Amino acid sequence: MVGLKRVIRKTSKFFMRDNLILTAGAGLGFCSSLAVTNKLANSLTMGLGVTFVTAGSFCLVYPFKKLINTAGTHHKISLLMIIVSVFVAIFGFFAQAFIPEVTSNIKAYIDLITTNCIVLAVISEGLTVNFWEAQKKIFKACLGYSIALIILAFLREPLGFGTIMGFQVIPENIPRVVLMITPVGGFFALAAFRLLLRPIFLKTGIVYPEASACECATAECKTPVNIKNQAKVINQTHKLSRTSLIAIGLGGCLLISIIIHIKTTPTLHQMFLLLLPVLLNALFFDGIVLSKLLGICPLLNKSRQIDAAWKMGVAVIIVTTLSTTLNWLVYNSVLVKCSNLLSQYASVSIRLENIFYLTVFIVTIAVFVQIL
Repeated sequence: MVGLKRVIRKTSKFFMRDNLILTAGAGLGFCSSLAVTNKLANSLTMGLGVTFVTAGSFCLVYPFKKLINTAGTHHKISLLMIIVSVFVAIFGFFAQAFIPEVTSNIKAYIDLITTNCIVLAVISEGLTVNFWEAQKKIFKACLGYSIALIILAFLREPLGFGTIMGFQVIPENIPRVVLMITPVGGFFALAAFRLLLRPIFLKTGIVYPEASACECATAECKTPVNIKNQAKVINQTHKLSRTSLIAIGLGGCLLISIIIHIKTTPTLHQMFLLLLPVLLNALFFDGIVLSKLLGICPLLNKSRQIDAAWKMGVAVIIVTTLSTTLNWLVYNSVLVKCSNLLSQYASVSIRLENIFYLTVFIVTIAVFVQIL
């Protein structure tokens, strides 16, 4: 019994101490972890897909690690995304063949494994160590990610649907928590788990308290000079720049003037009352970020600073607008026409737009990101 407890504790520490979803504060992989965990089948499929794509992509990338490491950061990320997109397409075909119902529910998130922060971060980190050490890191990160998805699904699916993998676990006469079905319910489930599991993790030594991390600092960091420097840095980080203050002031004045103008003009007031439900519906129900949680990772990380937030917003608008136009031209003018041409000579119908669309999209987006 003692040996079993020791094994369980070591295993828990291995997968939970640096778990990117449950214990770490990096905010990586939140898009899929909050969106697909309303059902256990979706969580298992996503966990398997991330593990397969990460391991396969790294095995293909590792022989060329010197070439990739010598390239700049932006070139490196673009190359990794192109290679990862190939394995995502392979996994998508297998998933569509064997589990079409589950795949249809999370198709968008399977394609987004290409830009999954965890996949790119683990592969990039693995290129700095030897092959087997990198495989250990990949195994730890991906299985920890899968375990986090499964844990969240075990809470959300019974509360939202009353079932687990199609088996009824909660009687039908008990009301369902509809919020747990929506992607936003993932926020509440994740917050509840991190709140409830943290005391257990601290007691068992799986994670460290913040105080102990401060106590374990080196003696050099405790000198008065360094303490003063740290205090100056902290004070500087809490101060707003002059540009930010001017932007906030102008924005506040503009908002107040708009509100006064709307209230004093009857026609504008009526139009505002008519358009307000439409705007709220577009923001919270039809909006990509708040309804499907796509792109929630950069939203959480960049929205802490005004300068970084508006720069990220402008960059996303420019890249999306330009890449959408180019993708449409390539898809309809190249892939579809080549597929029609091949179908005239080949005995088996081969649709290139279904095979290479994701890779082409990633390449065009990467090109505009490099230009920007």
